[in-house]
Amino acid sequence: FWLKAFTSRSSIEAISGARMPIMREVLATASLIIAASACSGRHEDCRESKCCSDSGWVCYEKNEGWAACRDSCTPGVNPYDPPQHRTPWSCNLLEDFSGNVPISPVTLPENPPAGSPVAKHGRLQVRGNQVVNEAGEPVRLRGMSFFWSQWMGHYWNEDVVKWLKKDWKVTLIRAAMGVEMGGHLENPGPETKKMQAVVDAAIKIGIYVIIDWHDHNAEQHKHQAMSFFDAMARTYGKYPNVLFETFNEPVHQNWWGVIKPYHEQMVRVIRKHSDNIVICGTPKWSSDVAVASTAPVPGENIAYTIHFYAATHHESLRNNVRTALNNGVAVFATEWGTCEASGNGGLNLGETRAWLAFFEEHHISDANWAISDKSESCSALRAGAPPRGNWQLGQLTDSGRFVRDSLQQHQLSGRCSAPHQNCRPTGCCSSPGWQCFEKNAEWAACKPSCTPGIDANDHPDWKTPWTCKVIDRSSDATSPSPEPTPVAPDRQPNSPSAAPPGSPVAEHGALSVRGNQVIGEHGQRVRLRGMSMFWSQWMGKYWNKDVIEWLHKDWKISLVRAAFGIEMGGYLENSGAELQKLYEIVETAIKVGVYVIIDWHDHNAHAHVAQAKTFFDDMARKYGKHPNVLFETFNEPVHQNWPEVKQYHNQVVNVIRKHTDNLVICGTPKWSQDVDIASVDRVQGKNIAYTIHFYASSHGEWLRGKVRKALDNGVAIFATEWGTCEASGNGQLRLDEARAWLAFFEYHGISDANWAISDKKESCSALSPGASSSGHWQSSDLTESGRFVRESIRNHGHKGKCSVPHENCRATRCCSKPGWKCYEKNKEWASCRPSCTPGVDPNDHPQYLTPWTCKVLDTTPAVDPTPAPAPEPTIPVEDPPPGSPVAMYGQLQVKGNKIVGKMGTPVRLRGMSLFWSQWMGHYWNEDVMEWMRKDWKVTLVRAAMGVEMGGHLENPGKEAAKLHAVVKACIKLGIYVIIDWHDHKATEHKDEAREFFREMAQTYGKHPNVLFETFNEPVHQSWSGEVKPYHEEMVNVIRQHTDNLIICGTPKWSQDVDVASTDKVKGKNIAYTIHFYASSHGEELRSKCRTALNNGAAIFATEWGTCEASGNGRLHLAEARAWLAFFEEHSISDANWAISDKDESCSALQPHASPTGGWQQNQLTESGRFVRDSLHTHHRSQVANACSAPNEDCRFNGCCSVPGHTCFQKNAEWATCRKSCSPNHPQHLTPWTCNTIVSHRSGIVVLIEPKTGDAVKGVGQEQPWALGMHRSLAIVALVGFTLPLLLLISKLVKMWRRSREGWTAVANPDQLMPLDNSETA
Repeated sequence: FWLKAFTSRSSIEAISGARMPIMREVLATASLIIAASACSGRHEDCRESKCCSDSGWVCYEKNEGWAACRDSCTPGVNPYDPPQHRTPWSCNLLEDFSGNVPISPVTLPENPPAGSPVAKHGRLQVRGNQVVNEAGEPVRLRGMSFFWSQWMGHYWNEDVVKWLKKDWKVTLIRAAMGVEMGGHLENPGPETKKMQAVVDAAIKIGIYVIIDWHDHNAEQHKHQAMSFFDAMARTYGKYPNVLFETFNEPVHQNWWGVIKPYHEQMVRVIRKHSDNIVICGTPKWSSDVAVASTAPVPGENIAYTIHFYAATHHESLRNNVRTALNNGVAVFATEWGTCEASGNGGLNLGETRAWLAFFEEHHISDANWAISDKSESCSALRAGAPPRGNWQLGQLTDSGRFVRDSLQQHQLSGRCSAPHQNCRPTGCCSSPGWQCFEKNAEWAACKPSCTPGIDANDHPDWKTPWTCKVIDRSSDATSPSPEPTPVAPDRQPNSPSAAPPGSPVAEHGALSVRGNQVIGEHGQRVRLRGMSMFWSQWMGKYWNKDVIEWLHKDWKISLVRAAFGIEMGGYLENSGAELQKLYEIVETAIKVGVYVIIDWHDHNAHAHVAQAKTFFDDMARKYGKHPNVLFETFNEPVHQNWPEVKQYHNQVVNVIRKHTDNLVICGTPKWSQDVDIASVDRVQGKNIAYTIHFYASSHGEWLRGKVRKALDNGVAIFATEWGTCEASGNGQLRLDEARAWLAFFEYHGISDANWAISDKKESCSALSPGASSSGHWQSSDLTESGRFVRESIRNHGHKGKCSVPHENCRATRCCSKPGWKCYEKNKEWASCRPSCTPGVDPNDHPQYLTPWTCKVLDTTPAVDPTPAPAPEPTIPVEDPPPGSPVAMYGQLQVKGNKIVGKMGTPVRLRGMSLFWSQWMGHYWNEDVMEWMRKDWKVTLVRAAMGVEMGGHLENPGKEAAKLHAVVKACIKLGIYVIIDWHDHKATEHKDEAREFFREMAQTYGKHPNVLFETFNEPVHQSWSGEVKPYHEEMVNVIRQHTDNLIICGTPKWSQDVDVASTDKVKGKNIAYTIHFYASSHGEELRSKCRTALNNGAAIFATEWGTCEASGNGRLHLAEARAWLAFFEEHSISDANWAISDKDESCSALQPHASPTGGWQQNQLTESGRFVRDSLHTHHRSQVANACSAPNEDCRFNGCCSVPGHTCFQKNAEWATCRKSCSPNHPQHLTPWTCNTIVSHRSGIVVLIEPKTGDAVKGVGQEQPWALGMHRSLAIVALVGFTLPLLLLISKLVKMWRRSREGWTAVANPDQLMPLDNSETA
């Protein structure tokens, strides 16, 4: 004690001042002794040493006269002090931790980047139970947590932080500094360096960062933690970006005795340097936040941690958080996962969404676990993901993709929410007609409708009532819009009123039959979907206004069928009571704007003809002027033959037609299944469709075959009744077969009504016994069949929704599951799958073991149908541009087996085919045509007008507009264009094809540019029996307007040209199509062409590819060259498949290539580059002796057609004729070399470098004069010319050598590359 007293700073200064040399010497020795044990022991005064010798003990101040080493300290009186010393402790920390942690000094910007999260919010504060910004507004940060630093340190770098900000849109990152197991305790230097890299990066880009002491036993490492936080707070405490998390996850430690005192010590360390937020871990893996909230850590700006893992923690843990919030503490979710609490196991994304909605409601910030490529389901990255960010979607796990999408959506202010997604933050829904309905204070969802109370469709964990308040864009809840006041039914005949806006009837109007389709007033086909009521006499309780309104509102039906019972207690016995039910159904349907079928529901209608005629006379008079009302005259004939049934229909149709032209649907024999028989002997009259009924467990492909025959015979089909069960209305369900039927209907545009709205104890009933008679059914009120059908109808009406795995995706053409694609099986079925191998899939149901084509259906968005436009006005015929292909060749003619021009010499056109118009319409424009002419040097374009699958049949106006744009552009440019009816089943669409070619020939037939391809690719149709007669019909139509060349498709995908050549189409100026794909077709197919040529047929290759016949697969360029050489030999014109950016190897363009041309080399596929080079080579051979026009490429001729113009080079790919050229002109977007290209009299094109005048490049064929140049030079040298002449000769040799060796002048020697041999040649 005395030694310490004498060696105090004041004593030493006093003794030194008294000049006591001996004492100074003694004190110096004493100081050495003290230095040997400089830190204080337990409970010793540490005011001078300011450190403690025992690990975990710290020097706390009591007052100015005392400080002691203690393991903890609570401000105030310590009851364990001796009575005479029971005065308050300040608990200020006196210990100096500097130097304990190896930390590097930093030089960082004082102010955050403009627009960054930190610039927006500034220094965060805790106010009540909220974290707020400098303006006092609640803030919710969202981001990612790094994995333990010692195990995933390769992601702890600036590039990853920048990528998370840029791509994931994080506003927060959490740096989880591993402590034990190889972490900071053992390697403080390397681990601190990682931490600094992440924190520095976050400060630079202006996002928040949590410095996390990631430990489960932090109370055992107090001194290290205090040293760590002292260093971090001293270095970064002044930056508003930085938050401190002092104890990641206490496990079984007690809050009051262990965890809270630990936090208090860390807070005191941090508060010496910073007032930034401190986040304190809570007991039981940071899940017992409620306990912590009852005894908060003293101080300001303190929040408490909640950690959850969605597959483990549910509503009970959220209740724990609610308790903490109610106790007034702020909560911060510094770690959460989509999986189980182990960090692995199954994901629970539904529960995750519930948690995130809860956080959104309470403004709780969160960081997801974790940026890691460890093989755990909660890791965001797949194994081997790059350590510097720039991750593609394929490098993210399911969890990573989900979290990234969630973060991006949160960041995008103003973005509306998707269906069934929490919409509290946005207050709006992305799906038209859907609204944001509130469930409670924490959850709202985008739904088409909402009924207050419990929704039986909710997950069992979340079966709490919905308030159904509508949340608008400003997130203000308002009461639901009141229902319209009911109007007394209008029982007066024929008093139609306008359908409600947006209703099915308002959209489609009166329906009519065109060919084998039911169409609306807009001229496009219509597919209605809905429900059939059960027999009126037995389920009359559901025949009311409330049920129809509910079906329209909740099930989204566009059709209801009123199955009006006739016998067995029905209309025949109780006409008055039954009619009242029917009136209510029909009039409610009219009121809400859906279609309604008035169905004479009878199996013996032929025995009740008089009653039926009276009934339909009354119904047609009463409702015939309403476009909503359709008439089904005979539900299901049973054993009656068709002539008997047809006679009945004719009588009833005549009665109905006295009052209305509305659609009439006629039942067919054998329970409305023999629709094929009815189709060959039709009911008299117009606007008539025929009934098909199926039950999925009884009727399969054989019955669909009957429907196909009926459609082929040209009748319209309407499925007024179908069931998911057996034909009895009961028995097992076959939902897979039901899906096959619905896919079939979707493809063919067949409307349907499901059987039935009934609570009878039958499997086909939609309702469970006792279901409400006024609608408002919950999911538990529906049977399995009812739930299936309701979902199917709702999905049909929901535009933009992608299909789920293994669901038919023909209609949506997209899949909801990331990475899955919509693969086609056949024309009626496609399915969402992860992959597809063409051929039979052994995993298919035994009934469906038919081949898959595996074509990927594009995700082009649905468009509203447009009415067919008026015919395009005839374009005046003008002379084609001078020098253009059409100016050179004129109208093409067939002479023998050759196509010749106006001079009678063979012509070989070369060009490109456009892709199917309905799927690649963005390239069907004038800009693309101009670019292909200018840059690709095409002389021909083929316009592949798609017919089926959303093409001309369904959208004639839209598709024709694309075609007109292409044809007009080609005429303007003076190149040839093929108008191609791009169909594999053209024989089934003769009427449409005839009208199409009539219009095209009438509009464009006088232009020599236009050629006609009448049938793209017949498949299995016979030549003489089907394809040839079809062609002759089209030829006759076209020849009424023009004699231009017609190209006829040949059997088996336009390959059997030899077969066609032996039985030619009648007429003149006709050629025949050959299609090849280089990886599939070789010499055998060329032999077929030789046979056809020998038979005197002219051949035109309107489509060919470098890949396999699928349009995809490996390229075979050697075989492609063999084909092109064959075409060159025989003067066969060709068009390559295709101008498309679809991800297929035969596509010419890379995905997302510009829709207006201007493509650079890197925007072309390997196939595209090959074909473009081939077209260029052909072009050079055609124009070798022709000079270029202004602004035309002149690299290959070196001369200009306009006097005063010179051929100036831009780069290796472009030169043009201009008056002058300045290499550094500011208007040049890319540099010009301005080298001059001239044509030598020998035919060699020479490039002159402007600075030296050297000839640096030769293009063209070497001439004989050059071959003897070395010999001539040797002779000249021998005769002893003078020095100037020798220098001149040397110059000439230099020029010649450069020319011969293919040298080129470049600005940068690194750019030098050898000339391609073909170009040199």
